[in-house]
Amino acid sequence: MNRISLQILFLLSAYLISCKSAKPISDLSYEDPLAKHQFYKGKAKIVIKTEKGSQKANLHLRLKKDEIIWISIINKVEAARILVTQDSIKFMDRLNKSYYSNSIDSMGRFFNFDLDFDLIQNILTSRAPESNVDWKKAGDETIGIEKRDNWLMEYSVDTEKKMLKSLSIQEIQGANKITVLYNGILGFDGGALAEGFSSDAVYSKGNRNGRIKADLSYDKFNFASEDEMSFTFRIPSKYEKL
Repeated sequence: MNRISLQILFLLSAYLISCKSAKPISDLSYEDPLAKHQFYKGKAKIVIKTEKGSQKANLHLRLKKDEIIWISIINKVEAARILVTQDSIKFMDRLNKSYYSNSIDSMGRFFNFDLDFDLIQNILTSRAPESNVDWKKAGDETIGIEKRDNWLMEYSVDTEKKMLKSLSIQEIQGANKITVLYNGILGFDGGALAEGFSSDAVYSKGNRNGRIKADLSYDKFNFASEDEMSFTFRIPSKYEKL
């Protein structure tokens, strides 16, 4: 599989652990970036860094809130396409004419994570979970902490900016750890989200160990009408299933 495609697929899946919690974020100083519309689209630049070097690509995002995430990864030509729904994740490698299609649960078991659509959506849009996290004030931040099985998750909300500031996911007994730090503010008609994020993932599975860093920066993000949106994901018959 094309290296950049596989790395981005890993980042968009290995980060993601489902969140359960207790005090609604709506009770706190926070503004949901997806509160006012159902459809959104964005363009971003992404840089993936590993021990072997770095890769750059452009990312096109289409989102139907709480239902569909559609991503096209372009490196001169379209290199890959990803489609995530509440119960499935599909990945198409255009360069190597192959594809992956399975449930989010199956992808989660592969990475030892309990994957969840909402968390994928939240990471891409700097959105804090609406419920099921025990939120507490801590100075100029609001911290949400959850322990689930062998994982500890921590969200930090900047109460002055009313935006998600960071997310960390730590394996309690193991080496896997992911941190996501948000930066900047990108305003759009009806809301605002973080302009971008920097992430650092340390992973270990069997004899595979490594570290992946990524920087994502939005050039554009805005709401869209339903007529503007298309979530096309048709796999050519000659593509090989991974």
